[in-house]
Amino acid sequence: MNLTPLKNYAPAARTAFAEAVTRRAGVFGVHRDWVEPVTESGDLALIGGQAFPRSILPLRRKLTDLIQRDGFDHTMEAMAYTWFNRFVALRFMELHDGWLDHGYRVLSHPEGNSLPEILQHAEHVDFKGLDRAEVIRLKLDGNRDEELYRLLLLAQCEELHRILPDVFSKLDDATVLVLPDNLLHSDSLIRQLVANSNEEDWQQVEILGWLYQFYISEKKDQVMARKSAVPTEDIPAVTQLFTPHWIVRYLVENSLGRLWLLNRPGSRLREHMPYYIEEASSPVASGQGLVAGSESGASHQPLVTNHSAAAPDSYLKIDRPQDIKLMDPAVGSGHMLTYGFDLLYLIYEEEGHTPSEIPGLILRFNLHGLEICPRAAQLAELALVFKARNASRRFFQPEHFVRPAIIELREVRFAENELRDYIRALGLGDLFHQPLLKLLHQFEEAKNFGSLIQPCLDERTISEVRRAIEGKDLGGQLFLRETHLKVLRVLEQAEALTRKCHVVTANPPYMGSAAMNSELKDFIETHFKDGKADTYAAFMLRNLRLTLRGGFVAMITIPNWTSLKVFESLRNTLIRTTHISSLLAFGRGVWGSDFGSCAFTLQAELNLDKKGLFKKLFRRQGEVQSNEELEANFFDASQFPTYLAGNSDFDRIAGQPIAYWLSRAFLDAFSKSPPLSKLGLTRLGMTTANNNLFTRLWHEVSGRLFSPNATNAQEVLSSRKKWVPYNKGGAFRKWYGNLDTIVNWENDGYAIKHYGAEDGKIRSTVPNTEFYFKECITWSKVSIGALAMRYRPVGSIFDVAGACVYGDTTNLRFLLAFCNSIVAVKCLEVLSPTLNFEGGHIACLPIIDASELKAQITEVVPLLIEAARADWDNFETSWDFRDQPLLRPGLKGATLEASWRNWEAQSTAAIRRMQE
Repeated sequence: MNLTPLKNYAPAARTAFAEAVTRRAGVFGVHRDWVEPVTESGDLALIGGQAFPRSILPLRRKLTDLIQRDGFDHTMEAMAYTWFNRFVALRFMELHDGWLDHGYRVLSHPEGNSLPEILQHAEHVDFKGLDRAEVIRLKLDGNRDEELYRLLLLAQCEELHRILPDVFSKLDDATVLVLPDNLLHSDSLIRQLVANSNEEDWQQVEILGWLYQFYISEKKDQVMARKSAVPTEDIPAVTQLFTPHWIVRYLVENSLGRLWLLNRPGSRLREHMPYYIEEASSPVASGQGLVAGSESGASHQPLVTNHSAAAPDSYLKIDRPQDIKLMDPAVGSGHMLTYGFDLLYLIYEEEGHTPSEIPGLILRFNLHGLEICPRAAQLAELALVFKARNASRRFFQPEHFVRPAIIELREVRFAENELRDYIRALGLGDLFHQPLLKLLHQFEEAKNFGSLIQPCLDERTISEVRRAIEGKDLGGQLFLRETHLKVLRVLEQAEALTRKCHVVTANPPYMGSAAMNSELKDFIETHFKDGKADTYAAFMLRNLRLTLRGGFVAMITIPNWTSLKVFESLRNTLIRTTHISSLLAFGRGVWGSDFGSCAFTLQAELNLDKKGLFKKLFRRQGEVQSNEELEANFFDASQFPTYLAGNSDFDRIAGQPIAYWLSRAFLDAFSKSPPLSKLGLTRLGMTTANNNLFTRLWHEVSGRLFSPNATNAQEVLSSRKKWVPYNKGGAFRKWYGNLDTIVNWENDGYAIKHYGAEDGKIRSTVPNTEFYFKECITWSKVSIGALAMRYRPVGSIFDVAGACVYGDTTNLRFLLAFCNSIVAVKCLEVLSPTLNFEGGHIACLPIIDASELKAQITEVVPLLIEAARADWDNFETSWDFRDQPLLRPGLKGATLEASWRNWEAQSTAAIRRMQE
């Protein structure tokens, strides 16, 4: 599919549709800030001096009620998208032969004519309720094509209401009023839609999802630019991303497909699943290894799947296809479910079901979706209906049609005493016990919490209550109808959220805790404490609760849950309760130059004896690759092999990072070697809260106020010096250097320690002062490369970005050598795969026993420090600079080139001596 035209078209379409419906509302006197009065005269209604049929007044009243409830801009945005959705649906249907009963294109012409085909054949169209006399009259007039086309278009929408009621409403809906005008113009909204996409792309249902993704892209950018908590109404725009099709296939094939193959070892479904990762044919001992190939590029040898080798009770049993329940709790445009439909079709076909009955069976029994965005829910329903119709020509016939089980989660609130009056009038006192009353209030923030809501009653109880209430006769008590419908709505949503499924798939919403509004943040901290760092982490836990024991959860998420400290409790929960069945690490690029992503499947049952299957599809951290490159890497087993790793392996590393690529030697190092914290104390420095005020470069102040080598705080205080060295990270540099920043420590740092006190709250933090001025080794917290550790003699204090390790001189020398080794670099790829080297990461570095080499190491390190110090002092940027090295006796030559060569020879000789 060529996405470029869609990407260019959809954002502009959002603006154009919004402007069009706003103009149309203005025609009927409905404006952003006021509503023009109406004068009724017979069968006419006068609005702003223009006459309209009185029949438009109920629609106008519905429009103004919506605006009063939701606001003008929100209402216009919703109606703009509704018409966009309808045109998209009509475009898809008209490009599939036989989907529209009359057989004519509604938005275009197969021969490229300027007028839609249906307009040319208007007299042959026979919609129920369409006034044929009016059609013929307008047709014969010859100058009223626009009016005739609007009539036909609205009648077509009414006709499709039966099969797609959430997309095509009845003609008593307020959207009829704001149907954009000038639809036959050369630059109309319809012409733009037709012109900006290729007809062959409309054969793929995924086009619906891509159009939605691009349609909301500008709204997402606008909300994210605020850099503040995201309000409830903007959550869908910020958190929805369309999953590329090949990743959807990986997720569904390795969850639904794997479940079926476990139950039917002889199934030929495997032949249709190219993204399925084979299981090992026999158990693997503890410790990781490659399934096939090697890090040096050995050729890939495909594994033979041996599902029959599984223990009798090690997987979830499926007796027949109708028993499988697959849910997407954040369904978006339905991409996961549409591919689930494809695999389920093959499963039913393999079990002997007739093609015409399969689509209805799938939609009736297997696929379920939940969504907070009404637009996305419409698209998901649309996509599944189109999938079903594509599979069976009979599907649109009433006896074969099955509406997809897609539920838009709506907020339901009850006014004071509303439920009391309802219960009393219908005699429901025995049924409405306290837990049920609690349940009825659980959806007051449904648009905020979405599928994270966990009903307080079980599915069976909710189902029984729902049946009892559905059977109640309201009689003449019509005033209770709205309450009755609200109660049933809550029960329907609650029942869906208690349904246990065999497979749960999701591309969940992504939102860090800093962007959460206060209600959502509190809700997640209360109900999903281990996942409080991000909404996607909360969804990982929620999805496991929705899954039957032994079933599968398949998700694509940001990869930081696999390693960062803030997700440690989440990893612990997963390792203690689930089996990580498979995982693909993408690096960056799935959604362009993004934040990185990974896709994985979890089995909702702990299995310590079983290994998971892992593939890393990038070579370097931070590398950005296109989806095409990532997909190709998936199939390149020589360069991107499959690894085996299990929960017990991850448990051997502090913090339990999902480091599936580690060798047995590295695992042993992590589990058997003491951490760095046993030899040295890692400490974080202070935050001044205003570095511009309190820090300088050393050459910016008077030398008489600078104390470069103080051994303790009292010495600085007694000397009445103001400035002292400040470890503040800096550029990549090993062994020694980056001594250029100083900090105001006058009067024992009084100004810093009390900064902000005049406003009632001290803003600075000054921890670990007992370590100030002591000998240490330090590093830069943020680095674009490997860790670079440096020695600092006595005399300095330290910043939060220049954390330090303290200990005796011998241990510091040994630790400095270790931290600057390739071994430490490889360990930190596990402990800190991002660009931040936190004190906790350094403290957890495993110090491999090297006692027999320790004496040699501690002898060499001072030489390396001295060489790095001499190099640092060779330049004027050092406060210990004394002279220019090229002018020193023995190095100075007759020319600058000769001096340079003498210095180079001396440096090379010094390096050689150290190496020896």
